[in-house]
Amino acid sequence: MAQKPIFEGTPSQLAGLFRKMPDTKRYRVVEVEEPKAIADPDETTSGVDAKNATAIAYFRRRLKEEATNNPEEIRKAEGELAEFKHNINANREATGERLVYP
Repeated sequence: MAQKPIFEGTPSQLAGLFRKMPDTKRYRVVEVEEPKAIADPDETTSGVDAKNATAIAYFRRRLKEEATNNPEEIRKAEGELAEFKHNINANREATGERLVYP
């Protein structure tokens, strides 16, 4: 399926575009929030478009929320990661593919 074009802008910027579109088709208008400014200087996202900057800020916030200093939780997470890597490599080795985690 071909990707449909995405048009972004304010209502006044899009008005001319809508006048040119045929009335025989239906269109969906989605309101897009502009990303909030990032207050933390360590979280600069220069050179990144607004959509990606929003995603980066979201994931950084989630990482901070999920961070832990609990040694038991860290040990458990490291064990789960080691098991994951082992299973991925075992599957790739069985199919003759290059190992992802040598």
